[in-house]
Amino acid sequence: MSMEAVAWDVMYKSSHTPDATTRADRRATVRRIVAFAAPHRRRIVVFVAASTLTAALTVVTPLLAGKVVNPR
Repeated sequence: MSMEAVAWDVMYKSSHTPDATTRADRRATVRRIVAFAAPHRRRIVVFVAASTLTAALTVVTPLLAGKVVNPR
């Protein structure tokens, strides 16, 4: 079997195996993430707000430039 066939076989098997994680496992993972992030809550809020503002400005800038070029 060629290396390419082996690689495709591994990729196929890894993406088609039944998921062993349960809902309880996912909840436990989310709880651990929240517990880890709790001390950094203020920084996370500032980051999300800044990212949202940046995304809005990225969209608004071409719209405003279009209004300047085509003022109708």
